Order: sequence, then structure tokens, then C-alpha cells
Amino acid sequence: MYVLSFDYRGFGRSTGHPTEDGLVTDAISVIEWARKELQVPYNRILLLSQSLGTAVASAALRHFTSEPDRPSFAGLMMCAPFTNMADAFMHYKLVLGVELLAPLQFMRPLRAWFIHTLADKWSTAQDVKSIMSSYDSLKLTFVHCTTDDMLPAQMTHQLVATASEMLKDLGETSETRLNFGNGGSIQEWRLGNRRLRKVMLNYGGHNTIMKWAPVALEISKIFEQTNDELLRYDKADCTCGANFVHSRVSNAP
Repeated sequence: MYVLSFDYRGFGRSTGHPTEDGLVTDAISVIEWARKELQVPYNRILLLSQSLGTAVASAALRHFTSEPDRPSFAGLMMCAPFTNMADAFMHYKLVLGVELLAPLQFMRPLRAWFIHTLADKWSTAQDVKSIMSSYDSLKLTFVHCTTDDMLPAQMTHQLVATASEMLKDLGETSETRLNFGNGGSIQEWRLGNRRLRKVMLNYGGHNTIMKWAPVALEISKIFEQTNDELLRYDKADCTCGANFVHSRVSNAP
């Protein structure tokens, strides 16, 4: 597999000041660079994201839904996502696992004021809803750890509920569930060429979830690769392998 990872403006070695529009523009630019310069087809590009990156990746994919010739991607995979920036801040654990802004959830005037003051909204739930309704063929996968010490797994449950309800509104869906006991669970919904998966892990944490085997297995499943294909490394033609853009920022909601 081939990985294209990058630093947003204002992060890592990239200069500039991070804004919601700016970070989404960065992601779109990287995708287009992979498409035009590396000649990687859209349908071989998986948008792999974690934490703040999930909001960036979903917003970037939503951008492509507005294009006349809407490109079909291999999929969107969101690890430890959040519903929107306001909810992320209210549940974000900073000191000794305490959600310092949690009381705002019960103080409507203060909560409304807080949301109004946020320059960047990151409405991931709305992006997911738009993506699910716009694509006839889509593989959307959520992965979250139940012991996430920064963003609660409830965020993924809410996003999946939004996506699954949208899917059910579009037609009769099939649903399957696998329970692995202490290993976690997998739930999947299908409608035609649309596939929605929720992978819940009982280990992994927030910043370390990406290194665990279930994440790699979900990537291979999106590309529907066999064991032999996973072992094959073809330097001559990058389009033969799986390609994905990895969007991630550590320690950020």
C-alpha cells in the first residue's frame, strides 16, 4: 500500500495559520495532487483520518459531492471522530480525565454563546449526512475505542446513527452485527453499493488507535484485498496497490 500523509498549514513543518476553510483546502489540494501528478484514480484513494483529521477528510469529501462529474473514492475511514467542534470541546478531557467544559451542556444560554464564538464549526455530522445521501457507491467506516481518553465513543455512535438513518431513508437496508467479546464489535449496514461500518474496539486509546491491527484490516477490507494481495508490493505501477491519504493531527479534538 502507498501512503500519502501531510501536515496542514500551521501544523508540523507547514507554515501559515490553520483555519477550517484553509485545512479543507489543503486536503483537497493533496487529493488533487495525487490524482493529477501521480495519476492515481479516485476510486483507488481512501481518505484515512483520525481525530481532527476526520472533520477535515469528511469536509473534503463533501466538497467533491458538488462537482458536476462527482468522483467516486475507494472510501472514507474515520478513526476517533467527533460530531462538531463545540461537542468536541465540551467532551475533551484535559486534566485527570475531567471534561472541563461539560457543564456548558446544561447551561443553554452559555452553550449558545460558546458555539457562537467558535470561529471554526467543523460540522462533521452534517458532512456525513450529505456524503451518505450524495453517493450511490460509498464505503464509510468508523472506528473508535471505547476507552478513548480524549473524545468519547459516543461521538461515533451519534455519527453512525445519523448515517444509518439517512441510509434507511434511501431504501431497505441489510444490517449485520458481530460481537467479539473483549475484542469489541462490528456493525454493518448495506444498501446497494453503499456500505456503512462501525468498528468499536475495547483497547487502543485516542492517539494510539491507528497502530492497532483492526485499523489495518479495515483498510484492506475497503480495498477488498486478499492475503496474497496484501503481501504483494509492486513498485512498477502504484495504481495496482491501494493508495490512501492519511489526515491526522495528534492531541487535537
